[in-house]
Amino acid sequence: MGDPKLWVNSDGKVVHPDAPLGDGGPGHFRSATPVGGGDDLVPGIPDPFSPEGRNVVFTDQQKQQIRADAGGSAAPAQGPTIAVFNGWASPSGDQDRTTVGIGELTSFTVTDVDGGRWRSADGKGKTVDSRTFRWTASAAGTNTITYTAADGSTSSVTMTTIAPQSLSGKKDSEITTYAAGTQGAGMNLTITVAPTTVSFQALEIMEDVCGASAISGYFTTHAPPRHDAAHGAGVWSTVGPKNDVSDTAESFGQPSPWSQGSFAWAIPTRWRKTGDRTSGTAFSATGDEVVTITDTNGTTVVTKLGATSAARTP
Repeated sequence: MGDPKLWVNSDGKVVHPDAPLGDGGPGHFRSATPVGGGDDLVPGIPDPFSPEGRNVVFTDQQKQQIRADAGGSAAPAQGPTIAVFNGWASPSGDQDRTTVGIGELTSFTVTDVDGGRWRSADGKGKTVDSRTFRWTASAAGTNTITYTAADGSTSSVTMTTIAPQSLSGKKDSEITTYAAGTQGAGMNLTITVAPTTVSFQALEIMEDVCGASAISGYFTTHAPPRHDAAHGAGVWSTVGPKNDVSDTAESFGQPSPWSQGSFAWAIPTRWRKTGDRTSGTAFSATGDEVVTITDTNGTTVVTKLGATSAARTP
């Protein structure tokens, strides 16, 4: 009986010691089929330099046994492909992603006979039946879902979970309800939670209260208001299917005489899973809103998160 370790190279592959690099077959003669023997070669493994060993081709089953006899574990066979299906599409429409947003529910299925079992590396998820598993992304990072078939073969897929990273704004329409002669400007806008390669429909966001900063000109003698409940602070808003949240940005009612000046609200914003009772997680950047009176006639412009209202004159 030969030494099985002679057949296993440094990469764990079962090859003849003299086999050309990259070739899994026998060495000198490179015969396509074994000259003599079959399954009886295991455990009766020939010496690779014997006449029989120099011309033998092992089956996959024999290779697994040789690895085991050589002191390693037999590598499990590749199992059926795992299909990934996200409960929500991303804003671009993708629903078979392995990168998901926090809170997304994903289903994993295989086409196989009964008797398989599932395992999630993070210990979470639910087995629906032997061919279906469901898992909800709960924290940023990676997590591997593994399926072990009834025949012992295995399949796995690694999921990457990401948290909300930033906010941006896009104007939808102007606010036009200000009376003639009254200072004011504003817009309706959509705030988008990025990145948009995943869905954040499981989340809600909230703007916090803050005071004005970067005060100049007119507003040094006319104290600007705080960003408070009257301006939309303190309300949790659910993220929509386009990672979108509706919002308004406006300023009005400042008395004349006017002069140039501006102020900013550096609005802290947080996110959390919808229905949680936590205080949420803060975005790294504030949702800046800036109000500017550009002229002595009271013309006003409002900007927020990259969106800009039309300049309006009383």
